[in-house]
Amino acid sequence: MLPETSALKVASLLRQIAFLNAEILALDKILALRLAEDLGYRAVQTIPGIGPVFAA
Repeated sequence: MLPETSALKVASLLRQIAFLNAEILALDKILALRLAEDLGYRAVQTIPGIGPVFAA
């Protein structure tokens, strides 16, 4: 078991990670909607490992 101060810090960091993950997902959706009709954007995403953010 972690000391209380360490446990509080870890909990805080986990909340920050969860928040940032939510922000990334929201931006992924916005990018996908804005660029959905862009042929270059769609073509680049066919490359394995390339997602919406990297393709943008």
